[in-house]
Amino acid sequence: MVETRVPDIGPGEVLVRVEKALTCGTDVKMYLRGHPLARLPMVIGHEFVGRVVEVGEGVSGFRKNDRVVAANTAPCGACHNCLRGRPNLCERLNEHIIGFTEPGAYAEYLRVPARIVSKNMYKVPGDLDPVEAAFLEPLSCVMHALERARPGPGESVAVVGGGPMGLLLTLALSRTGATHIILVDKHRERLEMGLDFGATHTVLGSGRDAVHEVLRLTGGRGADLVFEAVGRVEAWIDAFGMSCDGGRVILFGGCPAGTTVSLDTYDLHYREKQVLGCFHHTPHSVREAWHAICTGTLRLGRLVTHRYSLGEVEDAIKAMSERRAMKAVITP
Repeated sequence: MVETRVPDIGPGEVLVRVEKALTCGTDVKMYLRGHPLARLPMVIGHEFVGRVVEVGEGVSGFRKNDRVVAANTAPCGACHNCLRGRPNLCERLNEHIIGFTEPGAYAEYLRVPARIVSKNMYKVPGDLDPVEAAFLEPLSCVMHALERARPGPGESVAVVGGGPMGLLLTLALSRTGATHIILVDKHRERLEMGLDFGATHTVLGSGRDAVHEVLRLTGGRGADLVFEAVGRVEAWIDAFGMSCDGGRVILFGGCPAGTTVSLDTYDLHYREKQVLGCFHHTPHSVREAWHAICTGTLRLGRLVTHRYSLGEVEDAIKAMSERRAMKAVITP
């Protein structure tokens, strides 16, 4: 814990007094091994809700004392990738990432950059639980994954990984009309939570045994749609093996840079399996996530298992890394 100056804000920016911040698996990775975008010392944390303290010149739609929530980034809207409809791959995305290239939410005060204010910040309704609102960023990533996957009614789906993101995927998929939602994980307690989040079947384990069980549950065909939500090569391979002819495999979990994976070319060519990368979120997926949160029906707060003060952030991250916590709330 350190004392520091309250951030100054410029035109288009907003100063927020953080009320609640959520832990994320990426925070754990950053704590354990750093991150290419983070230059230490660094305040991390990128899932938050808070009250507006000050608004910069030119800001409209927000004023002092508004409770707000924001995504951690926003695209520039002018680069090649933005203009071709891939704003999640914005070439200038790294300029302003809260908790990565900008000071994050594990603090009393947070400066929200102008680009995020204008594209990905929302006012929180008075009747909405602030903890629910703080799930905006991770749910936005899930919504982008659904955009990539295009799940259809009657399809069978497998989700590899029962961590927070895997459970959010399971919850979102349960509203798409899928006939089977199979959650795969090595930890029984996560599978039990998965049933409460909409899984119709669970598979305990990994590797060949888990693949065979998913095939059995889908009549030997494999799942129409498979989401990998672990971020390990072994899980990528398992997900590929669980997919059916013409199936779509969504690689949602990020592996360390430089990692390689081998896939059966016969399955890719003759069985037309599709493998799709999936990264981050878009302004559209942020809007979709915010609309879903505002309905109040998702009950995302069920993922919160621990609560800590700002001075206990390290305890929170350790609890996450040791799988004692699913999701923790930090209260500055």
